[in-house]
Amino acid sequence: MSKIKTAYAFLACALTGMVCLSAFSMPTMRASAATAESYDETPIEDDIGDVSPLEYPKNPVGKASLVTFMEYCYTEKELLSENYALYFYLYNPTEKPLRTEVGVNTVEMACAYNTEGNPSSYEQFQLCFLDCTENNRFYKFRLKNPSEFYTLQRTYSSLHSVRRYDISSIQLWDEGAPLPEDYPISFTYKWTGFAHGCGEYANADSTLECNAEELETIQLDLHSTTYRFPYINEHGPGHQNQLDSVYFAVPKEFNERYGDLYRVKCCWNEQKTSPIIVTNRQDVYDDVASHLGTDGSGAKIELYANYDQNQLGEFVFSSADWAFNNTIFEDDDDVDRTPVGYVFKSDKSKIKEEAISSDEIMKWISDHNTASYLFAGEVDEGRTKGYQEHIFTADEPIPLLSFDKTAGGYEKFSMKWEAFWTGKSWDFGEDAQSSVEPIRFIKDSDFTGQDTQDAENLCVLEKDFEGFKAFYEEKKEANNIFLLRFAVTDYYSNYCRAGYYEYSWFPPPGANYFHGDDDSTYMARETVFLKFDIIELTFLCDTMETVIPVVASPIDIVGGVTGPIREDRPGLLDFLLAILGIILIVVIFLLLLRFCPWLIKGVVFVVALPFKAVVAAGKGISKSVKRRREKKQSAKKQDAEQQPPEEVSPPKDKAAK
Repeated sequence: MSKIKTAYAFLACALTGMVCLSAFSMPTMRASAATAESYDETPIEDDIGDVSPLEYPKNPVGKASLVTFMEYCYTEKELLSENYALYFYLYNPTEKPLRTEVGVNTVEMACAYNTEGNPSSYEQFQLCFLDCTENNRFYKFRLKNPSEFYTLQRTYSSLHSVRRYDISSIQLWDEGAPLPEDYPISFTYKWTGFAHGCGEYANADSTLECNAEELETIQLDLHSTTYRFPYINEHGPGHQNQLDSVYFAVPKEFNERYGDLYRVKCCWNEQKTSPIIVTNRQDVYDDVASHLGTDGSGAKIELYANYDQNQLGEFVFSSADWAFNNTIFEDDDDVDRTPVGYVFKSDKSKIKEEAISSDEIMKWISDHNTASYLFAGEVDEGRTKGYQEHIFTADEPIPLLSFDKTAGGYEKFSMKWEAFWTGKSWDFGEDAQSSVEPIRFIKDSDFTGQDTQDAENLCVLEKDFEGFKAFYEEKKEANNIFLLRFAVTDYYSNYCRAGYYEYSWFPPPGANYFHGDDDSTYMARETVFLKFDIIELTFLCDTMETVIPVVASPIDIVGGVTGPIREDRPGLLDFLLAILGIILIVVIFLLLLRFCPWLIKGVVFVVALPFKAVVAAGKGISKSVKRRREKKQSAKKQDAEQQPPEEVSPPKDKAAK
């Protein structure tokens, strides 16, 4: 492979020599500039005419590689330096067309060197598409901004008498692919001499030579996880610390040769999502879905995140973190009105239990073609929006701030009083919150069998922990596994007041009455890291640092959405209502006791009425029977008095008997 690459490098030298000869055969700078522009426009077939297509066949599963790297028109003459350029000719075996916008394809190269002449830093540089063959098998690119490399090579050449280009990889983005793919180049190109017309003497023959050497690189497979701490941070209700991490396997031979992993350089495109609405109400879902990317004007539904209202006499004081279709806070500049970018329908009765997965969020972004309304105009305070590079060092921990550690006494008292009164409470977190080490070396002892606790200790999302553990078990024999914590951001998730106002006569007469609720919908916002990539790893052995470039395809890091962490329990108002109910029962009981005799008499009287009627009827019947009996006895007595008396025989003597 090294011989083949060297041959390609010599081909590049030959091509460069021919181009520079034609470029500077003209006597004026105007002609030279025009020639340089025309070389950008030369057909790729002319540039690589000696390359046999048989050596580069079509392969549907093949990987792209570098055919030729060209240093064009390097010179130490200031007047000619503006024509300096770097060209890359690529073999694309799948023949899938590549995206051709400026900057979507990049090359990773060394951008700084130490005193020994070895690379001390790498960066990704944008490429400009120039041409491709009709079958898309070969592509021609030029470095977008070569001027900084010209300055770098002037300095390096003065110190080491050679111009050095260390190329670790090239990222190419297929049309239709969600992300680019990184292809290893892993070569160092060292150039000496000058092409015809570029040296000290204009008519001198070309002395240009190139030598190619293999460059040591590390290939990484990146995986991500997003963890949220279960307490509110310094921003108050609804705000949580979100920790984003990537994990990867580094072959043990690198640690054995160069020492501990000490520093990681990475890059990403940082964005803050616009509001994400999750609701179990169909009318809210339909109305919001038809007003994506707007502030909701014209919608029927109104949404207010973290809505609060207090009334003092005739004055009503309202507040909210965010509003959609705002009618209450039209003149309040403190209320966020960022348009909604996402809406999801839930079938759960308790909306806080509904979580939207990372895959669902990324699919939404893809289905909406990464529309501008999916992301806000700003990110968290103190952070940077868009593309950026960062270096993380093992001995520089990342601080975590909880509400309990940062809030003042009055703020804490107010929230505790609100929780006491309403029952809506938030976990303040620990007062002495520990920091997080950015580069975590994973060991067997991190896995105790208690997955929930292990995931919490490592700050890995519990849903991701099974995959994380499987990755560790698969790779640990030949690799060291590392967890890179690279960002602590603010995640927001809070309930929304959802409904609409309607003119109503009751209650009260002649006023706008709100039809809605406070627990069917929540709004969330998170920071996402698109096209996250690791550029280099630095190892430390005693005081010796060794920088190794990384070949890794970028990934999108988009956390899932989780509901509010607010705890709802009976508050003081609920207790007061319960106590009032008990008091009413006691009062009613006492009133019953007070008026109990009258009540009992009345109840007995009513209940006894039918019995009294029966008794009265029985008495009437008894009296009637008694009267008839008395009449019969009286009639018999009268009859007896009217008849003559019977003769009565004298009694016989017992003795005579």
